[in-house]
Amino acid sequence: MPTARKCFEIILISTAALMLSGCWASASGILIPREERSQPIESGVYRYHSDGDVQDIILTKLPGGGYTWEDPVEDGVVLVFATQIRPEWHALQMLGTSSEDNLLGVARTRPGTIEIFNPDCNDETSEIEGVERTLSDCIFSTHEALVAAAELAVKNQSLEMSGWLELEQD
Repeated sequence: MPTARKCFEIILISTAALMLSGCWASASGILIPREERSQPIESGVYRYHSDGDVQDIILTKLPGGGYTWEDPVEDGVVLVFATQIRPEWHALQMLGTSSEDNLLGVARTRPGTIEIFNPDCNDETSEIEGVERTLSDCIFSTHEALVAAAELAVKNQSLEMSGWLELEQD
């Protein structure tokens, strides 16, 4: 299963190493069904700050839902799927090229800005049906479990303390 460092390596495609206490991951496959996918943000170039540098990524909408996330510097592509849980709030699934690169998170979207959070795997989350805890990671087996955990994290306002990344549209 992914390590804490691996959680953001896929999100940033190895451009930032954040110290995290655990991550959310999917055991296999795409958890977010096509009919539940949302595309809350526009395609385009987004910027983020990493170690004092400004980095660009390119988000491109896919037909049928989802995005490609491309990092021109790292020459990597990740598939990103979102499902809306509340206005401005979405559960995310990010799929990289290896089987360990199947990570989950929460995003807050506002015009021109995306905040991506890496929620901790806490006791309350691990008690949700469809979630298995392995050390500090929560492994999800269903879309319903992902939505329930994302809603819980937003409701409890526990995201501000988790690892996060803010993207601003260029």
